[in-house]
Amino acid sequence: MGREQLSRVTLISLVYLLHVFAAESLACTTIIAGKKATTNGAIIVARNSDSGKAVNSKHLIVHQSRINLPDAVFRSNSNDFSYPLTEVSLRYLGLPYWYAHNESMEQVVCNNYGVALSSTETITNSDEVLKVDPYVKKTGITEDSIASVIIQRVKTAREGIELLGHIVSTKGAGEGFGVAIADKNEVWYLETASGHHWAAVKVPDEAYFVSANQGRIQDLDPHDKANYLLSHGLIEFAEENKLYNPKTDRKFNFRKAFARIIPGDVQYNYLRIYTVIRKFNPEFTADFKKGEFPTFLKPAKLISKNDVASALRNHYEGTDNDPYTLENPEEPYRPIAVLRQSNSHITETRSNAAPGIDVVQYISLGMNALGVYIPFYSGIRQVPSPYLLGDDKASDDSAFWVYRKLQVLAMRNFKAYAPIIQKEYFVFEENLAARQALMEEKYNELYKTDPIAALTLLQRFSDQTIEEALTLTKNLTNTLFTLETEAMDKKYHFEGS
Repeated sequence: MGREQLSRVTLISLVYLLHVFAAESLACTTIIAGKKATTNGAIIVARNSDSGKAVNSKHLIVHQSRINLPDAVFRSNSNDFSYPLTEVSLRYLGLPYWYAHNESMEQVVCNNYGVALSSTETITNSDEVLKVDPYVKKTGITEDSIASVIIQRVKTAREGIELLGHIVSTKGAGEGFGVAIADKNEVWYLETASGHHWAAVKVPDEAYFVSANQGRIQDLDPHDKANYLLSHGLIEFAEENKLYNPKTDRKFNFRKAFARIIPGDVQYNYLRIYTVIRKFNPEFTADFKKGEFPTFLKPAKLISKNDVASALRNHYEGTDNDPYTLENPEEPYRPIAVLRQSNSHITETRSNAAPGIDVVQYISLGMNALGVYIPFYSGIRQVPSPYLLGDDKASDDSAFWVYRKLQVLAMRNFKAYAPIIQKEYFVFEENLAARQALMEEKYNELYKTDPIAALTLLQRFSDQTIEEALTLTKNLTNTLFTLETEAMDKKYHFEGS
């Protein structure tokens, strides 16, 4: 989708969504893998999404299409992107935060064209560039609204990048961010450069990418438009403001020109990236404190969904930097998995699956090191009520709080309780994977002759899986509560003679 296709009326219709909320500062870890780098040929976009507070709950919502299409139709022939958002909107699955009066920050979304988006990886551009082109605080697009704005009107990953880039260039960015957008063929990653400039790269099919709250895009080739997209005049802007010197710099390094690089990155960001890289490439050696990592790497062996889950659950276990097992809340190196995670998600976009199961989002609410990944397919039509409930106060009817209560209880004695939870969730996820494979095989065949029946099968599978996961979690909470009760009884027993 070129810029000329985005009409004035469309931009006007987006303005409200761009600024309904001011996004709080978040901290996340992103992993992206191309289709030739994964065990099943799926493109993976995964991220731990960290909230400012552990009490900020998440909901899961199926937004129904505003286009009048039959239930079984997953692809539209419309090529018109000029309609206002209120008139043409794709059906999509979103994971918003609960805030006082509104759903917000949908973050991980997928639509009925098989496009999936994860937003956002919070980054900050350098003080030097922001003095020249500051963030547009009042009218620029922010992390809070990116997913909702983009996913409703794009049919490919590239279109999503072009639309987001166009908004940044014309309306501005209200803050720094990195955004991943995938379809069944390719995956792109965009980073802001300043208030109105940006760059995006297509992740090579055979490679993976890791980010942890800093600019990670490095060498750019402005002539290779198949793999790089840049804001108009980006390189000239860098030259004019002495952020890039073509006479001394062999290549144009986006990170060097625009990223904020501070000493705190060593403790907060670099060890996370290094840990993931070492998991996928054990032979990789470097002084992680320098923060010099390749943008893309080819993994030593193909990466599975479980490999990504393991990386995102990492808390430096088995090392002196593990804050949970060693009960050290003052650990200087921030782990990948933290309690204030609102969710962790692993999205697979697949070219060999029927519509409705071509995108599957594995979502773990809360802290994934003490959580379970549940598959949510793009074809589901609803989610059970517990996923629609919950605010910033603990409750019994919210799925988020069912998981969060177990996690907080386990943190009281992580060394003893975490293995209990992780063992049960591991068995659950293994059994679920086997049942998924059987369901998907049946769905693919059924969809050819009876799409409605296939969708019914999918919905039934989803409902049953969620019910089983919530029941298991409640049982685990009771198990830990029993252990805590026994421990407290021993401590304050006061038995008579």
